[in-house]
Amino acid sequence: MNKELSQKIEKMFGALVGIRSDTGTPSEKDIEDYLFYWLGKLEYFSQNSNLYGRHKLPSDPLERSVIWGLVRGNGSKTVIFIHHHDVVDSRDYGPLSDCSNRPEKLQKAMEDLDLSDDVMRDLESGEWIFGRGTADMKAGAAIQLALLEEYSTRFNFKGNLLVLSLPDGESLSAGMRSSLKLLKDLKKIFNLEYQMVINSKPHHREKDKKGILYEGAAGKLVPLIYVRGKRGAIGNNLEGLSPVLVLSEIVLQTELNTDFSEVVSGQVSPPPCWNFFRDRKAYCDASPPLSAGGDLTVTSLTKSPEETMSQLKKICENSFSRVIHKAVKKYNIFRGEKNSEITNDPLSDIGSRMKFHVKTFSELYEDALNNAGREFTEAYNKTIEKIKNDILENKLNVSEGTFLIIEKTLAHVPDLSPMIIIALSPPYYPHLTNTDFQNLSESVSTLSDRLICFAEGRWNEKYKKLNYDMRMTDMSYSALPNGEKAMPYIITNMPLWKNIYDVPFSEMKELSIPVINIGPWGKDCHKFSERVFKRDALERTPELLEYAVDHLLMAKGGGLKMAKSNPGEQTAWSEEAVYQLMKNLHHSVFHEERKRRLENHSVIDSALIRIFAYRLAYQNFDMLKNRIAEVADEIVSDEVRQELIKLEAENKKHPESDASHLINIILILLREETDKYLEGGEDLGITLAEDEELDLSPEDEEKLLALSPEDEKNLLGLPPYEENPGAFPTSQHSEKKEDKNPLGISSSGTFRLTGETLEEFSKSLSEYTQKRVVSSVDKLKNQTPEEEPEVPGNPAGKDEQRIFQEKTINPTDDDGFDILARKLGDQRLDELIYGKKKKKKDELADEDDDNWMGWVD
Repeated sequence: MNKELSQKIEKMFGALVGIRSDTGTPSEKDIEDYLFYWLGKLEYFSQNSNLYGRHKLPSDPLERSVIWGLVRGNGSKTVIFIHHHDVVDSRDYGPLSDCSNRPEKLQKAMEDLDLSDDVMRDLESGEWIFGRGTADMKAGAAIQLALLEEYSTRFNFKGNLLVLSLPDGESLSAGMRSSLKLLKDLKKIFNLEYQMVINSKPHHREKDKKGILYEGAAGKLVPLIYVRGKRGAIGNNLEGLSPVLVLSEIVLQTELNTDFSEVVSGQVSPPPCWNFFRDRKAYCDASPPLSAGGDLTVTSLTKSPEETMSQLKKICENSFSRVIHKAVKKYNIFRGEKNSEITNDPLSDIGSRMKFHVKTFSELYEDALNNAGREFTEAYNKTIEKIKNDILENKLNVSEGTFLIIEKTLAHVPDLSPMIIIALSPPYYPHLTNTDFQNLSESVSTLSDRLICFAEGRWNEKYKKLNYDMRMTDMSYSALPNGEKAMPYIITNMPLWKNIYDVPFSEMKELSIPVINIGPWGKDCHKFSERVFKRDALERTPELLEYAVDHLLMAKGGGLKMAKSNPGEQTAWSEEAVYQLMKNLHHSVFHEERKRRLENHSVIDSALIRIFAYRLAYQNFDMLKNRIAEVADEIVSDEVRQELIKLEAENKKHPESDASHLINIILILLREETDKYLEGGEDLGITLAEDEELDLSPEDEEKLLALSPEDEKNLLGLPPYEENPGAFPTSQHSEKKEDKNPLGISSSGTFRLTGETLEEFSKSLSEYTQKRVVSSVDKLKNQTPEEEPEVPGNPAGKDEQRIFQEKTINPTDDDGFDILARKLGDQRLDELIYGKKKKKKDELADEDDDNWMGWVD
């Protein structure tokens, strides 16, 4: 980890936590002022004042703003960082409220408290930072802002990085909803091509202790239930119908009701949770309440709002029926006990007389409009205007305002029977996951898998990806892939729509940006013991974010094509992406997938092993492509070609993991190279035997070194390795040759160098090449001037230096290592790769051992 960057994050983190920014209060502006000032002081933004600013929330009583900064590089590709800078209030800290945003002081004070074992263990470890907002989400904010500064100093930065610091993240997400217009404007002004929205909300680890990358967000719907009952006298309450009893029955039938839960991709959405419910009496008196109401939160993964409301409507109808049935049953018991005293029984038909209705708000509105027309609309609009002002002035909350609108609407409907009205209260969070998108780019679709491999290879830390973050998150507003049905239903059933609250559906649909949450490990957000894992906040999460940005902005479009799971569907793979995948994919992940898929295809399996084994020596895609071509040269045959075609056809059966992607690409390239050879487009050359050795006397070696290139070709039957970097020797299509040429060189031309380790092989090859160079130089010295080769642009007397530079092989260089790899031979290479490398004296490495291929890395 860049130590300087880590220090910047720590400094920014301390500053942000130290500024109180309780959501829905003027203190949110304090942190906005700090952020705006901080951006302006950076050298990059002081020279580019048009690339940062404040985007004010429209009609916001607190006059809050989105603070944004854009670092521009080369090209249009743009990654968006988002975080919210507000936090929940600190009332839960009680007497420690004053130090809730001073981590060191708070942690010292907490040492004297009676804490749970988990909290005390983390407190004593020194590995966690405690305090309000440390996890949610000022750690993520500090990381993103420090990275913005880092990228602003990079020369020739490819792509663009945009950071949005949002207000109101802990309430109605007004900041994110408002920022969509800003995103549209910036896209147009600077010709930006948005690749992905990256949020840095903390993740909460489950029992498996794995870090979590969220590729989407669950939806949140807040149905509001208004129950109007039938008033009865206190002295004879069996004549009426209690709305509190009906609402209580609805709560019993919905709270924790798993029928509302969905199971998608192994994730289960939580059941409904009631936020509040109460009677609607304005004053305390001796009469029963006429109405009651409350609202609940329902989480969705795929269900539309209409489906959820329909399910809720049936429960409300059943709850009405159950309460009436209960009232009749109780009355019959009462009547039986008091039968001798009852002379007149007006309640004997209570069950048949009690009528009720369950309606959505849109249905109620239509009833009022049809009944009262203009009189209703005028009264309705006046009510809306007053409620709007009261909410803006913080005299009402959105739920209470919705209840008042329902009551005003009911006043214009003549039906006075018991009734349940189901409306929608703000906020509304659409469900969104990247699997909803039709055409994700390769860089986006593979990002999570690459981050998982990166974390495992870098720190041996396990991560997993999930399609949905079950919490409320700003990511929900980045796109609207399945929102056509949701829009009209939300609009007509949310009384406060376009007055106090709205969702920018059209901008969401137009922008349509995929999402991911990459955040530090946090615990107990919104609680007294809120904390963030220090190592994540200052070291690991920044590296993951930096890796994500580089991956998203560096990948090229077009290039290689590879078939996806769905027949006929194609996805673009660039040379850059293939190369990065080859370099970054963890060896154990690759070999686990290779063994599973290719263990019955020995020739091709061996080929993939050899191609992958020295991936760290490849410095570009061309080197990888050359290796694939060389291996194809060795294994080429009609049988192999048919096997490759069969494997390509089976690709759709395999999940699209990074390892699967890479294997598919290599198979395609192998098949393409095989086709070239079989069609006669390339010189097939000669197949080399595995076990032949070059065992030369010094005299014979000198004779060999003195040969001209043409003589050497004739003698060995193939070009010398300097002119044509040879492929791995293989015994798959050849047999041992017993006949030797006059120099004692095997007809295969295979050079077998000594040494049991890579380091020993390296030394052996270096000594051999140095000897060959010396002999070549001596030969050149003895040539007459007429025999000396012409070297354009090379002054006289520089021939020795030039030839020495060209011929010397440093095994640490790309070409040297490449040649060294080819000289090992199949058997030795397979032994090393398959885990036959000795760990101790007589102990063999196990293939399942996590480090069984560690020698390659």
